[in-house]
Amino acid sequence: MNVVIDVNVAVKWYVPEDFSDDAMFLLELFKNKQINVYAPVTMKAEFANAIRKYVIRKIISREIAEEILSEIKTIPINYCNITWKIIIDAFEYAFKKSITVYDAIYVILAKNLSAKFITADKRLYSAISKEPEVLFIADVKTKIM
Repeated sequence: MNVVIDVNVAVKWYVPEDFSDDAMFLLELFKNKQINVYAPVTMKAEFANAIRKYVIRKIISREIAEEILSEIKTIPINYCNITWKIIIDAFEYAFKKSITVYDAIYVILAKNLSAKFITADKRLYSAISKEPEVLFIADVKTKIM
């Protein structure tokens, strides 16, 4: 099974928060080759920015943040380039669903890959929950296998 994850899921692999256990379950499925994980290449920058915010808020140290960045590079996520077609499709979808183009890119990528899109962003999920390919991270254990 192919899944597209958003940055919120990846962050939960490293920073204990609500639904981190669900994110870790997903990571184990990936490590055991039970699923293929995809993300837009832009998630790399989003991830680094999210980790930076945890340093600024003094939730983690800069040293821990640097270790996290070194570690995530070793996880073989299938990063997909973002074409202008994806951007234009995401632009249209973003207007339709009242979400950001950044978030819409994940959904469009999932649609293009015939994959499930897994998010840990409650607000985003509430805006697109009726889409058949969309799952909230808390539902992974019951709906992915």
